[in-house]
Amino acid sequence: MSIQSKPPLPTQPAPSLIKSTVEDLRQYAPFDAMQSAALEFMAARLSLRYFAKGACLLAPQDGVANSLFIVQKGCVTGVAAKSGSGDASALTLTEGES
Repeated sequence: MSIQSKPPLPTQPAPSLIKSTVEDLRQYAPFDAMQSAALEFMAARLSLRYFAKGACLLAPQDGVANSLFIVQKGCVTGVAAKSGSGDASALTLTEGES
């Protein structure tokens, strides 16, 4: 799922889908601490996207990120650019993390 800086869609998802999405997100920080109205606002604007294994979601050459990705299923591995010492750092996000 991702939130992108695009104009709102002309239609909203069904209220039952928004409610289900809110319930799923409430299981994870920081969504468990969000006010209901803010979480419902966000849930109504999420879009589901699928990525193939090994796909690049964001890269430094893409510039400033304009999306928030929330892992619904599977995992995403991020690798930071190598520092002056030649080391690259990595992190892995799994379900519910962003």
